[in-house]
Amino acid sequence: MIIVATIIGLFFYLSVEGELSDDLYSGCDISTYYDTLSSHLNNRGMMHDLIKKTHTNSLPYTSSKNEDVWSALIDLDGVLTQVHLIYTDSMTNAFPHGTSETWNREHIFPKSLGVGTSGPAFTDVHSLKPADANVNSARGNKWFGECGTINPMDECVIPAHREASLDTAADKNIFLPPLDERGDIARSLFYMALRYDGSDGYDLKLSDCPQQEDPKTHMGYLSQLLKWHVDDPVNSMEVNRNDRVCRRYQGNRNPFIDHPHLVEQYFGKPEVLSQEKLGYNCTSDSFVDTGTCKGLKPGSLMFIAFNSQNPDQFLFYAVDEIPAGATIFVTDNAWTGTKFRSNEGVLKIGVHNQNIPAGTIFGYGTPRGEAWVHFQSGG
Repeated sequence: MIIVATIIGLFFYLSVEGELSDDLYSGCDISTYYDTLSSHLNNRGMMHDLIKKTHTNSLPYTSSKNEDVWSALIDLDGVLTQVHLIYTDSMTNAFPHGTSETWNREHIFPKSLGVGTSGPAFTDVHSLKPADANVNSARGNKWFGECGTINPMDECVIPAHREASLDTAADKNIFLPPLDERGDIARSLFYMALRYDGSDGYDLKLSDCPQQEDPKTHMGYLSQLLKWHVDDPVNSMEVNRNDRVCRRYQGNRNPFIDHPHLVEQYFGKPEVLSQEKLGYNCTSDSFVDTGTCKGLKPGSLMFIAFNSQNPDQFLFYAVDEIPAGATIFVTDNAWTGTKFRSNEGVLKIGVHNQNIPAGTIFGYGTPRGEAWVHFQSGG
């Protein structure tokens, strides 16, 4: 028998074991959540599919009648009547909120860099945290990183804001969060880049060269996030929050909290800052062995046929072996000599399960629109 009660607007029930619980979503046990991947945890495409499929609930951003992002953050980041603020690394009263004198909801991956103002990414509490309103405003949509990355050190302000934690810093492009929040922030951004990878209207990306790439979707700085992930490892509070987000609010987990080793597998190792000038080496050659290229070089893949009638179909010839985990982008946007135009679309194709041997003819699409089909091998 289940007994239901309402306590401060939250629904609780007594489980068959007699323990008080307010879980709404099943399948969140870490011991079973990844079972469908079996031995394929390293498969980025399959992991994306899992955390998208299990993301079965999106909270309203603000609601006067139902649970919303405000109530979730008070629960997830609160202790009794207070909440923890991410950039001041301090506690404040949970109520009131939403004014310039109190706290508001910080999008770790900025709205202006691809999250937008509606949809599941906008209210995904894996990447929302309470923040002091004034410090949040000072952070704006600055990239995460350390002073001196792309601007001279004499432009650095420490702390980042007069109300921010003393171990923060900022310049006109970069924001350095508190030391004990850096790994948490990195893993939140890794989750967002995996969850919203171009398959459902979002294409959030992490980069060492966001200043040279599409400003609508690129967040920096990847190499520094990779370093923070190692230097500030997962702690029990992060584990508990991840579990709570799944069981109570969304139904999905952040795999980089559960399996930290996947960060290097999916995002590579950090680059080093250029010794000759500020910033990272942002020439195309510097990215050959990292990211989704997986070591592929110009000429590794030959485009041999296409059908542009809906649904699109493409045939390729693998000159070199195409490794599992590689991502192929196909577009009919015109190349200007320096960049692609944006008037047409981009198709993103992932090589998910196994390497494609050199000499294989393979493609995307069938008359039924199914994804990634082998047509012929070895000839």
